[in-house]
Amino acid sequence: MRINLGLWMLLSVLVLTPSVTWALSGSGTSGDPYTIASRADFDEFCANSAYWLSGVCTRLDVDINLAGTVYEQSPIAPDTDPEAFGFDGQEFEGWFNGNGHKIIGLTISSYNKDYVALFGQIYRGTVEKLAVVDCRIIPTSSSRTEYAAAICADLIWGTISQCYSTGYLSGGYYVGGLCGHSWGYIDNCYSLAVTKGVDYVGGLLGYAASYTTTNCYSAGEVYGLGDKGGLVGKIIWEPTFVSCFWDMETSTQATSFAGTGLTNDQMRTQASFTGAGWDFVGETDNGTADIWKMSHAAGDTNGYPMFTWQTDNPDYSLTGS
Repeated sequence: MRINLGLWMLLSVLVLTPSVTWALSGSGTSGDPYTIASRADFDEFCANSAYWLSGVCTRLDVDINLAGTVYEQSPIAPDTDPEAFGFDGQEFEGWFNGNGHKIIGLTISSYNKDYVALFGQIYRGTVEKLAVVDCRIIPTSSSRTEYAAAICADLIWGTISQCYSTGYLSGGYYVGGLCGHSWGYIDNCYSLAVTKGVDYVGGLLGYAASYTTTNCYSAGEVYGLGDKGGLVGKIIWEPTFVSCFWDMETSTQATSFAGTGLTNDQMRTQASFTGAGWDFVGETDNGTADIWKMSHAAGDTNGYPMFTWQTDNPDYSLTGS
C-alpha cells in the first residue's frame, strides 16, 4: 500500500506537536490582547513561552507585587543554557503593554547566570508603558554575570517605549539601569536605579550598539571598574542618541559615552527638556501627545520628569548597597 508523503507529514505534525493551552483571558490580538489581571496570571505568562512569540499581544491590567519571591533567572525569556556562548532559549518577540502598571520588588539572585532582568532578551518585540520598581538584581557571583538590567538584559531589533526603573542592579559586564545591552530602539524612558559592575556600566544602558535612543534620562548612582558612564557605559557602531540626559551629581559620573550631562538643578527644570524637544503637558511646540510632566509634588525635592500616566511620584532611591 502506498502512503501519500504529504499526508503522512501532516498527520505526523498533528500527532507529535503538543497543544498549546492559553489560560489567560483574551485572544492575543492587538484589539483583544491576553490580559494579566493577577499574580497567578503573571506566573502563567512567565511559565508559558507561547505568550512570548511574534504577533502575540499581552496587556498588564494590575500592578504585580513580587515581594518574597527570589528568581534564579529572568522570569520572562530567560537564558536556558548559561554555559553556552550567547543567548539560548525563546526570546520575547511579542508585544507587552504595561498599561501604566508596575512590577514591584523583582528580585533575581543567581549563580553563574547571564541575561538577568525582567525580560532576558527582547528580539524584535515591543515593551511599553511599564515600570519595574524596587528591583534587586544581585547575582551571587557578580563578576561572572553578563547582561543585567531592570527591564531588559539584551535588546535586539526591538523597542522599549515609555518605561522606567528603580532599584539596585549589580553584575559583571553590560549592566544598565533600564537595559544591559541595546541593539534596538528606546524612546521616552528613564531609570533611577543604582548600577554596579565591572565593565560597560551605565545609568540607563550598559552598552549600546547601533540604532536609536531618544528622549531618555538617568539619575541613579553608577559604579564601574572599567568603562562606565552616567547614561551609557560604552558604545560601538555609532548608535544615535537624541535629546538624552543624565544627572552628573547623583550619578557621580561627569562623563558618558553618549548623552548630555546636567546638574541636579538643570535636571529639575522643565525647560532643560522642552528645549530639547520633549513633549510635556502644557506645551504644544513639541507635540500634543503630552508624554511627560514634572514631578513637583508636595515633599518631593527631586522634581525629575515623569510620565503623565504615572499616578504617583517615583521612588527616588538614588543610592544603594
